[in-house]
Amino acid sequence: MSLEYMVKNKVDKLIVNEGNKRKLVTLKGLIFGREEIFHEIDEGGTWKKEEIYDLISKYHFLFFTSSNLLIDAKDFIKSEKAKEIEVGEVMNVEPIISPPEESVYNVLQKMRERDEEYAIIVCDSLPCGILDLFGVGKAILEGRLKESVMNFAERNFFKVTPESSLETARKLMISSSRFFLPIVDFRTLLGSVSWKEVFDNLNKEAYVS
Repeated sequence: MSLEYMVKNKVDKLIVNEGNKRKLVTLKGLIFGREEIFHEIDEGGTWKKEEIYDLISKYHFLFFTSSNLLIDAKDFIKSEKAKEIEVGEVMNVEPIISPPEESVYNVLQKMRERDEEYAIIVCDSLPCGILDLFGVGKAILEGRLKESVMNFAERNFFKVTPESSLETARKLMISSSRFFLPIVDFRTLLGSVSWKEVFDNLNKEAYVS
């Protein structure tokens, strides 16, 4: 499966058949140059939500063979509420940040080194863009990695404050299909919250029997 297909169609993961074997292809894997693993699930039995959660924590990607369904943590948090806590309690205070003039290539190296899917572009101490893997992929396909990150950044995005609830952040991620939000006050960037923090802080009491 090609990088061009995934970027053009906004697909970040899929299963392809290679002969008698299934292979997981992810946008992150193609860009970072690594293979991802997945775990197959036989849907003949009954699976509880907490069991699915534990499997995603361990394998990251689950493939349900009967329904041909591939899911990860981003999919799981779409239907599960977060704990009643504030974003500031779990935020990442050291997201990848970049000035607008920095090249996509340089930011990509930071993303690869830290195994991160997003970077925040900062203008005058506040976020002015978000570079994600689709933007990086577009730069690769067009041979423009040496250009400014702002040429490939998303400029319309939600932001939250430290006092925002994690559940509000989860809903904003889902509505925007971007599982990453900058955290700000009125004058500066404070950090970020992503699907990782949400997944780690789901309200498990709501579904654990």
